[in-house]
Amino acid sequence: MKKILILFFTFVSISAFSQNADSTKITKFSDRINLGGSFGLMFGTTTNIDISPTVSYIFNKKFSAGIGVVYNYISLNQYNFRTNIYGGKIFANFLAYENIFLHAEYEILNLQTDPFDWAGLYPNQDRFYSESLFVGGGYRQYINEKSFFSIMILFDLNHNMNSFHENPLIRAGFNF
Repeated sequence: MKKILILFFTFVSISAFSQNADSTKITKFSDRINLGGSFGLMFGTTTNIDISPTVSYIFNKKFSAGIGVVYNYISLNQYNFRTNIYGGKIFANFLAYENIFLHAEYEILNLQTDPFDWAGLYPNQDRFYSESLFVGGGYRQYINEKSFFSIMILFDLNHNMNSFHENPLIRAGFNF
């Protein structure tokens, strides 16, 4: 199931940004705020709905940081299983060279113990928290002044048996 989710989120991640981080001069506070996130849908024997809005602040031409909320609904019809996964994240991006950027992110997710506690660490709890510390980088190709395609490869430095994501995590999307 984890591999299905990874493939799904690799190809269905769309981020919406209100401003271009490469603007040569950003003077107003409102021009420094980016609203975005990801949204994903998958229907069939497996249903997955992902809604993960983010807000970030552009500190300068090369550095931005932000926060986000994560929500996933997963339904596996063949197993009569349904769950809600929710949490939050903080992240930072640094433009290292032209279109190449570095990314760091801390994410905490609240998961249902059965079936996500693969290591058996929480036998007397209904839910538990799984923490991830992602580091990596990516490439963005501009389509026009305010839109670009990006792809990132991230590694969870805190990866363990109960991690929700597999290493490496690949994210791709359009930003506008």
